[in-house]
Amino acid sequence: MKFKNPLSKQKYYRPVGNDMPGILLEILLYAACFFPFVELYYIGSDTQPYGMLVSMVIVILYWIRKASSSRVYIVAALAGIAMGAFAVILIMQGGAYMAFRSYFTYLTLIMVPLATCIMMEMHGGLNEVLAKICIWIWFFCGFMQKYVQPEFGYSLLSRHTTNATRGAVSLASEPSAYGYMCIFFMLIAFRFRKNAKFYILNLLIQVIVFATSSVSLVYMAVYIVLYMINELLMRKKYSMLKTVLVAGGGIGGLMFIDKYIPASNRMGALVELLFTNPGKILKDESIVMRVNAITYSFQSFYENHFLPHGMSEQKIMSGIGGLFYECGFIAIIILLAIAVIIWKSYPRDTRLLYTAGFLCIMLSSIPFSSPIVGFYLGHCLYEMSKREKEKTYRAEQVENNNGETLWYCGNLYRERKNEGFVDM
Repeated sequence: MKFKNPLSKQKYYRPVGNDMPGILLEILLYAACFFPFVELYYIGSDTQPYGMLVSMVIVILYWIRKASSSRVYIVAALAGIAMGAFAVILIMQGGAYMAFRSYFTYLTLIMVPLATCIMMEMHGGLNEVLAKICIWIWFFCGFMQKYVQPEFGYSLLSRHTTNATRGAVSLASEPSAYGYMCIFFMLIAFRFRKNAKFYILNLLIQVIVFATSSVSLVYMAVYIVLYMINELLMRKKYSMLKTVLVAGGGIGGLMFIDKYIPASNRMGALVELLFTNPGKILKDESIVMRVNAITYSFQSFYENHFLPHGMSEQKIMSGIGGLFYECGFIAIIILLAIAVIIWKSYPRDTRLLYTAGFLCIMLSSIPFSSPIVGFYLGHCLYEMSKREKEKTYRAEQVENNNGETLWYCGNLYRERKNEGFVDM
């Protein structure tokens, strides 16, 4: 195992080694998180539990391999105890099925990030090859459904909801789910070391051309607006010019959609309304339903004196809204923990953009139980850990008896000159 000398300008390198069980688990984790709607056995749910199951195996094996004093194990054990207690409360308040469904939802939110972080620690970060293959599979299925065979790949899904006025679903349950999967793929692709812009373009094509998801267009608009705000607040070089260019590009993109996507398509119809009659958009049935879900959850949170409601038969169409409705004030702690992880995983000049962007889009109907959400949070957890370690390595510098600068890592001392890596 090797770490880069922080005093050297050489590139970071960490060999994976010949760990076949670890590689197999990594492949299973990526497959389960990047294809959460692919059904192997009917369980009556759109999102399959394979991401959580694979993650539990990884965390348990990690616990067995490491000493019980491991911090990751302690966090997982405490979280498991807390979730068990929460499940008992839910069972007492509501139906057993909905209670266990809620239990596995929050268990997924804990296990998938932990397992993702563990695998990235073992294998030196994100496996770009696997991630890129997954993106191309989504692209291929979306292309086939859009231009060749509309029902291509449907046999792999538990449910698929689309019609002539909506876009392709690829390997998701509906176009909006296809869209939010692509949004999270973008958040991951922004950290690719190679060809990041190419894969961002790939995913933009999937959202705008294949999925034609109007809600995904709103997600992208949120990030664009936050990007402009972030540029102005950070006072970066040419920030005003960048803001004008991005705003112009966004308006140009809407004009492109208005011209080339027919009004018979839902995205095209909403964009046309945006230019002709913006006030009518607020009366759209789908938009009203989503907004009502958010306001209802927060109103219920307030009226219940910030205490948990538990799980009810009514499904809350809001990720954060559902969290506040079900968990009460505990949701504030959960969201603060998530915000800190995302905040610390990015450089100082982009922290606000990605943290606020994630919280904004999670107000929509994206569920926290989706494995891709947990995978993204696990990636952020790994990046946060890596950044903290790099700070520690840079700080641990000493001088020898001759006055030469050395740096300290673990139990090894190395001279500064020409030392790119140190064995661990």
